[in-house]
Amino acid sequence: MANPVSTSADVRAVRAVAELLGGAARVQTALTTHRGHARELAADARERSIDAVVVFGGDGTVSEIVDGLLEHGPALDVPALGVVPGGAANVLARTLGQPRSARRSAHLVARALNHDSSRRLGLARLEVLGGPDVAGHRWVVLNAGLGLDAEAIARVEAARRRGRRASGLRYAVSAVRAWSALDRTAAPMTLTSPRGRVVDLPMVIATNTDPWSYLGPHRLRPTPLASFDLGIDVSAPLALTASRTLTSVGRMLTHRPGSAEHTFTAHDLPWVEVTSDRDVALQADGDYLGQVRGVRLTAVPRALRVLSA
Repeated sequence: MANPVSTSADVRAVRAVAELLGGAARVQTALTTHRGHARELAADARERSIDAVVVFGGDGTVSEIVDGLLEHGPALDVPALGVVPGGAANVLARTLGQPRSARRSAHLVARALNHDSSRRLGLARLEVLGGPDVAGHRWVVLNAGLGLDAEAIARVEAARRRGRRASGLRYAVSAVRAWSALDRTAAPMTLTSPRGRVVDLPMVIATNTDPWSYLGPHRLRPTPLASFDLGIDVSAPLALTASRTLTSVGRMLTHRPGSAEHTFTAHDLPWVEVTSDRDVALQADGDYLGQVRGVRLTAVPRALRVLSA
């Protein structure tokens, strides 16, 4: 399954990947045509008892496919997922150790198909607590964010609708512009978890894995202990002033944990709930979902089988 408008998944590249996979299994190629189409195709693959679904696209397409595969929850009959990077960031593929080359990555997925080699990933189930324009439930593969990162992603998506390509530079510029436009004195969010309650937060990031994202070749690591084998990790800056924001970015790039004086962090949580006294932007797996008043994330261990050579 491929998204032909992803950064590098053009029709010729899709054909080459399909030919490589064809050496290991009988392949049916499906191209997505609209938002939500990957979810529909993945749900149909589960209904048809397909053994594996291989996605050639970015993290947004991967997220849609996981939503479709797990529409009725984790089970033994859910097809395995294979990932060939075709987007801008490709966080999941890179986290799984896939090379950035689509051809080399397809070779590894084909090898995993040949040897029935896979691993189980723990995911998170997201429930929107308030926000009429947002779907009530979805699966989160990599991370979810409320506030600044979601505002930046909204700007990137708006640029893509105008025909611009997504890139690390575009994400960085969008983040700076979103920060400049943000009311940095506002801290409307309250975070509740088994660790207790934290109030007056301007931004919250919840992750299933490390790293959170990439800036070109550089890993951004607000939650360096996060793992698909554990629960949810959280990082929430206590303020978004210029000096603190620059310090936080520097710590993420140099792989240093956030200072407790400036950042609230929590590791391996079974659940976390974030509420807000005003609308805040929400993103999940790099997909802008709209404005909400709160979310609840629940860790689901070993939710999905992923092909891994």
